[in-house]
Amino acid sequence: MIKKTRQALFFLMIGIFFVGCATVEKPPLISEAYNFNPKLQAGELEQKVDNFAVVFDASQSMDEPYKKYRKFDMAKNVVNLMNRTIPDLKLNGALRTFGHDNRLTEEKTALFYGVTDYTQSGFEKGLNKVEYAGGTTPMDVAIRAMGQDFKEKAGNIAAIIVSDGKDLGPEPLNAAKEVKNLYGKRLCFYTILVGDDNNGKQLMNDIAEIGQCGFFIPEDQLNSAEATADFVKKVFLKGSTPAPILAKPILKPSPKPASAPADSDGDGVYDDMDQCPNTPVAAKVDKKGCWILPTILFDTDKFDIHTVYCADLDDVAHVMKKNPDLKIDIQGFTDNTASDEYNLSLSEKRAQAVGEYLEQKGIEAYRMNVKALGESNPVSSNDTPEGRATNRRVQLILQRHIQE
Repeated sequence: MIKKTRQALFFLMIGIFFVGCATVEKPPLISEAYNFNPKLQAGELEQKVDNFAVVFDASQSMDEPYKKYRKFDMAKNVVNLMNRTIPDLKLNGALRTFGHDNRLTEEKTALFYGVTDYTQSGFEKGLNKVEYAGGTTPMDVAIRAMGQDFKEKAGNIAAIIVSDGKDLGPEPLNAAKEVKNLYGKRLCFYTILVGDDNNGKQLMNDIAEIGQCGFFIPEDQLNSAEATADFVKKVFLKGSTPAPILAKPILKPSPKPASAPADSDGDGVYDDMDQCPNTPVAAKVDKKGCWILPTILFDTDKFDIHTVYCADLDDVAHVMKKNPDLKIDIQGFTDNTASDEYNLSLSEKRAQAVGEYLEQKGIEAYRMNVKALGESNPVSSNDTPEGRATNRRVQLILQRHIQE
């Protein structure tokens, strides 16, 4: 009787264990991924890095739940979607993990992909091999190892660190400084925080700042195809840069030397090609000499600004401070998935959010004209997810010089 009771208790405990495990759901995998290849082929975007590494936290703390999912599964989903969003580029890629359940490896850090010529399929196979989380959190060991991974590689390096940042101490910062000193301006750190640990947030933010050219972002802000596309664009791509326009060489002797072409506003585009004369001081221009003002994209039914756009808006604020006579239109738009009335209201909130951001950066409200344009003037077809994503936007347009 006692034996049967013990057996019953044993199987009851086993049942409770499996029921408890079943309560932690797996986060849904986003099936859509933004396609940058047409813009690359059209010359609208260019590759800006030659090498990248994902440094992935596979330690025990990543096995903990955050909200209703395991942090480990959330991190894998983010990296998976990022991999499917990276366009066809000639890159050296690597996936380096740290921590580890013994079923993966007993090493503190290990390469599960690369360093090799990057392919989406190859990287995905490497990521799929990282099946378990466990062990301690030797992030510093992984960062130093990553620094050695690219020692024989030329070009710029993007180091993408995905972690909850828990229980790490100061050593990862020392490792990041060592690797930054090794590569200098060639290397940028991009850190993705999974979870809400305050010390982890501070650590990940500090690592990004050591790079001086990357940024920190919470995983919560990378849970859509649009947001991940923004991240990939910031890390891997840049707008196309026009080739310099050179004066034609003088083939025959001339009694008078040819004068250099004029560039009255000093924007790098000569007057005979400049379609936007009197460029504002400090403004970045396109090949026509016109100020490149950013377009800010938004998630469906949202009006909060993703952190990946902060640098662009900071540049706008910088130019406006340098040119106190400038005024801009801030035009808000939506896709067509709701009523006209709702979309008009949502577009106004998006435009106001951008205006409020610039106000916080010291730009006076009277220099910004907020316009709500709803679903009018789509820049892409609303029949596809990619088209709707580009229509959910705020455009900044140079309006005029303020009249004295």
